[in-house]
Amino acid sequence: MTPAHRASSTSRRRRLTAAQPATPSPPADVGTEPGNTIPEPTPHQATPGPAPQPQAAATGTRRARRARLTAARINPWSALKTSFLLSVGWGLAEVGLTAALWLALSAAGIFSTVQAAIDQTLGSTSSKLNLMHYVGFSQVLSLSIVIAVATVVLVTAIATAAAGLYNLTASLVGGLNLTLVDD
Repeated sequence: MTPAHRASSTSRRRRLTAAQPATPSPPADVGTEPGNTIPEPTPHQATPGPAPQPQAAATGTRRARRARLTAARINPWSALKTSFLLSVGWGLAEVGLTAALWLALSAAGIFSTVQAAIDQTLGSTSSKLNLMHYVGFSQVLSLSIVIAVATVVLVTAIATAAAGLYNLTASLVGGLNLTLVDD
């Protein structure tokens, strides 16, 4: 712990002890008989009575609470599972969007227009180029699935390696310091 942290935690302890209400003293006639004594509360015991109210609540303004945290380590197994599930979702979305885009282009007549332009450009040759042979629905969807599977494998491997690399650098420099604020 650095000297600055020690000083701030010491002043924080002083503020907390100053904000606690004073313990009430028992009446003069109570506790004078043997066996009828009231023990004095120790500093760690709760004192009877209402809980102390924060000073900010008395003025009508609310202060934001802050918490300083350090991300010192990422579990590689957790990173592998999370990245795998996220990349599978991404891959399914990719395949679904590819199918939707192909169906939209087909419904708009784009493929037939392009095929007509190809036929006009090549003229009447004996070997015609059929566009749907290369960009048919099954070919496009198959290629999209292959790309999605490759993406799942690569993203999972890269995320797991990144978690290991973060753990290595965090052991050297102490990790990532975060400040969380409760508004």
